[in-house]
Amino acid sequence: MKAMKPSVAISIVLGLAAVTALIAWQGFIVIGEAVLSVGSGVFLVVGFHLVPIALAAFAWRGLFQGGAPAGIWFFFLARWVREGVNTLLPVAQVGGDIVGARLLIQRGGATNTVSASAVVDKTLDVFSQFFIAFAGVTLLFDGDNREWLSGMIVGLLIMLPLLIGFLL
Repeated sequence: MKAMKPSVAISIVLGLAAVTALIAWQGFIVIGEAVLSVGSGVFLVVGFHLVPIALAAFAWRGLFQGGAPAGIWFFFLARWVREGVNTLLPVAQVGGDIVGARLLIQRGGATNTVSASAVVDKTLDVFSQFFIAFAGVTLLFDGDNREWLSGMIVGLLIMLPLLIGFLL
């Protein structure tokens, strides 16, 4: 195992110091009460979120058809980092994909293959999000409040040709 670079160690220490400072600024007790008010259900939500990350990692690795530059755990880590970057940083939801591809390139993957796999993976993400939204809208048909349902259906119908165009 390689030794950690000093810049990485410094970044970790600075990151932890920044988080501690933010919590202290807001108040340790206030933050603690907010965390405790959520309850233990948050662990189930976080734990369940690992399932789609793992499935996405398997799918991304499967794009390499046996010539993957790393094992499944590294793909899982790269996928987790991708989501973290896209969620926490202002990178227009594609910066994480670039970071994930960069991680695989540094791991020994060919730049063109890794880049193409990242584009295909992002395309699959977009389509899966559409079908999840579609499933959610169909579940809303069982509810009583349907005032805004037509707007959601129109939005999905507008998105469908855009997604098909994106694929072409």
